[in-house]
Amino acid sequence: MIDRNISKDDNICFKYYLGNNRKNQLKVLLHRNTEFDKWVRFLDASEDIFEVFYSAQSSVSTNKSSIHDSSIKKMRLKTDIADEDAFIYLRIISPTSFEYVVAGEEGILTDHYLSIIKTVTI
Repeated sequence: MIDRNISKDDNICFKYYLGNNRKNQLKVLLHRNTEFDKWVRFLDASEDIFEVFYSAQSSVSTNKSSIHDSSIKKMRLKTDIADEDAFIYLRIISPTSFEYVVAGEEGILTDHYLSIIKTVTI
């Protein structure tokens, strides 16, 4: 039996594909091979509530899957801050969890965040 949650170099992989809605299709931004503990710019922080779409199905990695596909789930998250000059960043911290934070492009590099880091377990 092959465990697809373990990479070729025996690292444990994230179990999901995370992304956002682009023209009613899932645009995957974090996937099974995304490096753990590395911030990835997700979207602008102009609103304090945002949506994350996710799926465990590898077929969504083509970025052509409808967000209405039954394998794609949606969660609404709150940042507690809206800032048109900042972005929402996500990072994977375990096979089933990720964190998100609001920061500027320079702030994310220097750990100067505009919101607290929040953790989500799928």
